[in-house]
Amino acid sequence: MSSEKTSLPVAAIAALQEGNKIQAIKLTREAGGAGLKEAALLVDRHLTANPGLKLQFEAASRQQRRRSGSWITLAWLVLIVLLAMWVLKDR
Repeated sequence: MSSEKTSLPVAAIAALQEGNKIQAIKLTREAGGAGLKEAALLVDRHLTANPGLKLQFEAASRQQRRRSGSWITLAWLVLIVLLAMWVLKDR
């Protein structure tokens, strides 16, 4: 494999830095015309070959999961409160 085939588009690297692997795969597919599996392998290989980027990706991914997890927790809490209000309204 040539180095051109293993390098990622700048936009895909930026997506990885933001913790968005799916977007990086999508951008890699669009730029190189690769299939889904090939693009995913290219992204994984790029992360493996660049430990600094991999650490940055993992930190950004954790941050995204924390943010989305807090919204899910809040949604469950609101649902529980509404359910409790509905059950207790006739008492």
